[in-house]
Amino acid sequence: MILESRDLYTLIVDHIKKHGYEVTCDKNHIVTTHAFKDMVFEIEGKLDNSFPYELPRFWLLERSKFKHLAHVGWDNETNKGIICEGVSINRHLDYSKPEIVYLKALQSAEKTIVSGLLDKSKNEAEIIEEFTAHWRFSSHEVKSVLSFVEPQSMIVELQSISKNHSNWATILNQPNCKNINHKYEFRKRLQKQSQIEGKAFYIPVKIKTLPPDPTTSIIDWWKSILNILSPEQVKELKVIARRNCAKKLWLLGSVVLQDNKHGWFCIKFSNPSKQKLPIYPSCDFSNWEAKAYDVELHNKVHLKPRGGATLSKPKPKTIAIVGCGSVGAEVARQLVCSGVENIELVEYDDLETANIYRHYLSSEYIGVSKSEALAYELSCKYPYTNIVKSTCTKLKDCLDSSFLERIDGVIVATGSPTDERYFNEILVKMSSRPWVIYVWVEGHGFGGHAVYVHNSGRGCLNCLYRDSEGNKSLESIQNFLKAEQNIAIDLSGCGSHFLPYSFADAIQSALLATRLATQAISGEICKSCRISWKASFSTNSTLETTYRFKNFNSSLVPEELLWEDCDVCQ
Repeated sequence: MILESRDLYTLIVDHIKKHGYEVTCDKNHIVTTHAFKDMVFEIEGKLDNSFPYELPRFWLLERSKFKHLAHVGWDNETNKGIICEGVSINRHLDYSKPEIVYLKALQSAEKTIVSGLLDKSKNEAEIIEEFTAHWRFSSHEVKSVLSFVEPQSMIVELQSISKNHSNWATILNQPNCKNINHKYEFRKRLQKQSQIEGKAFYIPVKIKTLPPDPTTSIIDWWKSILNILSPEQVKELKVIARRNCAKKLWLLGSVVLQDNKHGWFCIKFSNPSKQKLPIYPSCDFSNWEAKAYDVELHNKVHLKPRGGATLSKPKPKTIAIVGCGSVGAEVARQLVCSGVENIELVEYDDLETANIYRHYLSSEYIGVSKSEALAYELSCKYPYTNIVKSTCTKLKDCLDSSFLERIDGVIVATGSPTDERYFNEILVKMSSRPWVIYVWVEGHGFGGHAVYVHNSGRGCLNCLYRDSEGNKSLESIQNFLKAEQNIAIDLSGCGSHFLPYSFADAIQSALLATRLATQAISGEICKSCRISWKASFSTNSTLETTYRFKNFNSSLVPEELLWEDCDVCQ
């Protein structure tokens, strides 16, 4: 249903009037009056061009009257406060009935206001938990501050880096911090043609506190924060102030929240002349101007969980990836994105021209060691990593005790079943060993597999090498293609054979290994298992498939690995 703007407003106004609301409409704004106990408030609604495919926006009028109010922002110039609509990405709207969409959104906005007024303690608790969002309402600056600083318990002097034509007002960095690897490209780019500007400090606020409300100045709010700092912090800040004078100070702070989370704030103090820093309670604030800045976080505790990483582990795990071809390289990338910091890459080969259309690495690395190039590429792209090229080059080298002692898990993506069986046979008989995942992709897009061998108990790669009658075999029961077939493709004679599969097949198979690895790291897997994915079609219909392929319907579902008659792991 398409309506003219005037007709749309008339439809909505008539509808919400029928539901008992007092309504006025002026210049494409709909204002409704709401009464709650002895308080009356007004909500202004506006329809964007995207309405009713997106929700209308609502503002609380005369915002300053209400001071702290959860989920409601403010604009000091208009004295209006935008009312948060919540996460609407996955919300389905009945755009054929815009009057109903508007009414429900209005009722939700009204409920937000009433809830904040009704329960003061709940209101304040919600504001504290959304400290950073409410701090953003206090900032009227176009540019934010980029911070590389991790939350910590001590007061720390920072570097304030200014850069011409930057997207940020300043960049706050902790000197000599080794948390970010030195190859990280974004940080290197920021450091070019930049200069240190003024003084900067990080101060942790260890007591839950409210951000400023619409009627409180930033300096007054900062004074209240100084009064709740510990005596030890105040003493340290007095020493810092006595030793440092400046015209400009960037003050970064974190406020402790629930579940070890933090809210962030940043204040820029400016003074016409050099003065002692305004960071202790009895300081003279008369000539200092204070402005609030929004903080854009670039630290480990903020970024890594967005990729699924957990930060509670006492010791980061070290994972070795043996084989840095199309599957192994993709496993490495996925593990880094999943939060794995320490990765050791084992590979003997260089990147060749034939690799580039199904390999993560680009053509600039042709002729370079795959492990060296992959370590460099991932380190440049992802900041919180320690990825190294191993001194080992072959799978059998990884049986050395010095290698196994520093590794928590091994992912084998060599595509060489004979080498993998030998490695498995020796490793399983060791009293202390890491867990191992073997991963491979089948040609012509038939599917892929991953086998997880727990570092204790029974079940190993050799358990798969048996026939349908339970006899030992040189062929794996896991595979979808029958053995002794000409699966490889020859494009230009002898020496040019390759196993045909797409980059998508490599990614899908790598995902199997990555999911098993992340579960192993978190301790979710307690025994050996195997898992596969099966394609719904193949690029080659002339190849013979196994009984398992014809009857397999459990893609991505872990299966039992143990074979009771295995002569390796029993």
